[in-house]
Amino acid sequence: MSVSRRVIGVILCAGVALTACKAGGQLSSQDVFVHLKDGTTEAQNQAVVAKCSSVPEVSPAPLNKRLQNLSIRFREVRFVLNPATDANKRKLSDCLASPEFASYFLFADAGDT
Repeated sequence: MSVSRRVIGVILCAGVALTACKAGGQLSSQDVFVHLKDGTTEAQNQAVVAKCSSVPEVSPAPLNKRLQNLSIRFREVRFVLNPATDANKRKLSDCLASPEFASYFLFADAGDT
């Protein structure tokens, strides 16, 4: 009986560890909202999405319905960094700092997902 309790204990510990690892991975992702100047064209908006979504560990993500309506006015683009390491943040920042975006890129802000 004590052997089966140990086996059950090991299985439970492994399950908890696996769950914690999965949760840790989810906690390490981060939304980044990119703000573009008013008057930015849809082509310019899509250029940011196309170029910066090619950065490893960076994925474009849809805006929620409320922000989709506002994005017409504020020209927002959403990316998800996963994992949200300093190196990945720097890669996205470098992409957004490309000279081709200088005329319409304003800033980017981040929040936890």
